Amino acid sequence: MNINSKIYKKKIIFFCENLGNKGGGAEKILCYFANYLNSKKVDVKFYISQPFFSYKKILNSSILLRCYNNFHYSLAFFSLFITIKKEKPNLVISTDFNCNIILILISSLIGTKICIRETITRLETYKYENTLSNKIRNILIRLLYHKAHLIICPSEAVSKDLLKINPKIKKKMRVIYNPVDLKKILFLAKKRTNFKNNFFLYLGRLTKLKNIETLISVFHKIYKINKKYNLLIVGSGNLKNKISKNIKKNNMQDNIIIKDFVNNPYPLIKKANCLILPSYVEGCPNVILETLALNTKIISSNFVGYNEILNKKYSLIFNKDNPNDLYSKMIKFHQGKNLKNITKTYISKNHSFKKIMKKFENTLKEII
Repeated sequence: MNINSKIYKKKIIFFCENLGNKGGGAEKILCYFANYLNSKKVDVKFYISQPFFSYKKILNSSILLRCYNNFHYSLAFFSLFITIKKEKPNLVISTDFNCNIILILISSLIGTKICIRETITRLETYKYENTLSNKIRNILIRLLYHKAHLIICPSEAVSKDLLKINPKIKKKMRVIYNPVDLKKILFLAKKRTNFKNNFFLYLGRLTKLKNIETLISVFHKIYKINKKYNLLIVGSGNLKNKISKNIKKNNMQDNIIIKDFVNNPYPLIKKANCLILPSYVEGCPNVILETLALNTKIISSNFVGYNEILNKKYSLIFNKDNPNDLYSKMIKFHQGKNLKNITKTYISKNHSFKKIMKKFENTLKEII
């Protein structure tokens, strides 16, 4: 089909697990894509399986949003199957593994064209969470992902990782980086925050793959020798209770503060002395892109693919498997390591909202 053909008046369904359960970058990006297509007069509908709505305000109110209220994936399969049979969309788009597998199985049964989006490096995930469930995920990727009509990855690293698992998907793979709405971020960052000065910031889920316990342990050592900074942790996850108990046990609750998910983190990012991303595994982390947009300094792990968005001229990179290296980089930052300011042209050139959305539209035209 001619790539210049119109996409308007097509019917496209978006499907994901939820609209953000106290965060989640993949869901936010899917909302951006849905809003853009809606602005192009595409008939867009958005379906989720679980009733979590952190990003509901991001989704355009003119887009039909429906929740199946299904916490079990087998029920979500049947609900989405019935929806697709009834709606007969030109395309269905999903994000993340569980929803992708559901969509592939449905497409195999009724022939609907589908686009799936994979957002993390699965082999790296298995390396740090060597569980049966992750092993099964990689087996299913190898057996099923090539049945999708289109696969979108947010970085070259994720793309290469998937190809190692399933080489059959090569011709269906497209890399589309996450967009940054620079104008909106700069506007939202102007709002006041009451949090005091001199703090390191962590923004994300509190899970093993995010390596948050290492950050807390290293900060505790830093604080013993220099009490200039506090650590602000913004997020939620299955390690929250454990982390809170350890903070209290070490009598650090006045210096390590945990806040729940916030709808507008940008004033905190702007005010922070430095954002720290200690993750073992990432895809194309929105928090890094948004921090770059606000010209806040960054200390990041060397997660696979970090060099696609980070440069050592304006960030400090540490070995994710070496807590002592994180300690060293935090000390360097405190001692005034001279990091260059990132220019806004970097974001506008590599993650321009307008350019990324146009690329997304043209990519969909390849299969509609």
